Amino acid sequence: MKPTILVTGATSGLGLSHSIFLSYQGYDVIGIARSVPSLEELEERYRKDHRKYKIKNGKVIAGKSTLPADIESNLSEKLELIRFYKCDITSTESMEELFNSIDKLDVLVNNAGFGLFGSALQLSLEKEREQFEVNVIGQLEMVKRSLPLLMKSNQAKIINTASLAAYYGIPFQGHYSASKAAIHKLSESLRLELKPTGIQVCTLDPGDINTPFNSSSVRQTTGQGADMLDLEGLMSSLEYLPLPSYLDDKTKEAIKRNEREVWRNIVKNLVISPPPLVVSRKLEKIIRKRKCKVHYKVGSRFQVIAISAAQRLFTDNFANWLMGKFYGL
Repeated sequence: MKPTILVTGATSGLGLSHSIFLSYQGYDVIGIARSVPSLEELEERYRKDHRKYKIKNGKVIAGKSTLPADIESNLSEKLELIRFYKCDITSTESMEELFNSIDKLDVLVNNAGFGLFGSALQLSLEKEREQFEVNVIGQLEMVKRSLPLLMKSNQAKIINTASLAAYYGIPFQGHYSASKAAIHKLSESLRLELKPTGIQVCTLDPGDINTPFNSSSVRQTTGQGADMLDLEGLMSSLEYLPLPSYLDDKTKEAIKRNEREVWRNIVKNLVISPPPLVVSRKLEKIIRKRKCKVHYKVGSRFQVIAISAAQRLFTDNFANWLMGKFYGL
């Protein structure tokens, strides 16, 4: 019998992709999110994430679908098989309601999280605290509440979604990188602590993947909407983030110039990145493994190789310099 899998953040981006692909593979999938749109909207989101895109004359050009024919033809059917629940992982009441409705669980895929963009000099501590509340504390709370059910399974796994950003800090996304590095260390510790229970713990570390992540980052940072395919709109959406008054004009302009360049690279890189299905396939392989490793890097071949090489070959100073160069600094 295929395992029962709970996926958090299941109605967009990687979470939606995971839920659909695991359903396609025959797993019993429970998908949770703060809100659950109609199945028609979820299907539209999934198809949009799995188009091939290119940039021409500063505009995004949509190409053909990257979905295999057998998934595309059965998409509506697979969506209907997923058990979607509304659940806010930062709400005790919401979490209690969810786990009162679940009586079996074999694999927890901790995927919910969001990004912010801007310097630590610009963003409010309230926003950064909210990010850690979702990206770290929320994942930890899911682990705690899942353990009684996972203890009953002979194939239990906890797969926490981190990021390649956990290995080296991304400029102007230091808070996001820090939250994912925290998930790395938390997972490494849990892996050892839970060893007597037989529950395996690992992280899944995606690089740039073609999802609405940037649009979500803009919305979370500024409260304004932005379409992932509107390059001009995305690039101008963060222009007004203020810097502290104690900085002189020359320093402010230098920081803003660097910020614009980093954001420009982030926006363009994401649009032409691999589709979410690349990560979902990796996830399914991890679920099937008898024994999983601590961390799994996934995404574009260049990014995965570059991060792995930097870990093995470069000093921290040189790797930090290279990270800046990658983002145009």
